[in-house]
Amino acid sequence: MENTLRVIFPIDRDYFRKNYLNPAIEQGFVALTIPDKPTSSKQQYYLTDKGKEFLKTFK
Repeated sequence: MENTLRVIFPIDRDYFRKNYLNPAIEQGFVALTIPDKPTSSKQQYYLTDKGKEFLKTFK
């Protein structure tokens, strides 16, 4: 999966986290499944209701 993402979106992990993921989390569009351990290897992310509503504006 990671290799596929690098082909589609060729930036490093830190850049993605700083410029895309963290702002989406801070604005409430994305949430963590394990909020107490943001760097856990088992961490996953999901769209919040706010994020889902935002995506509807593009349809």
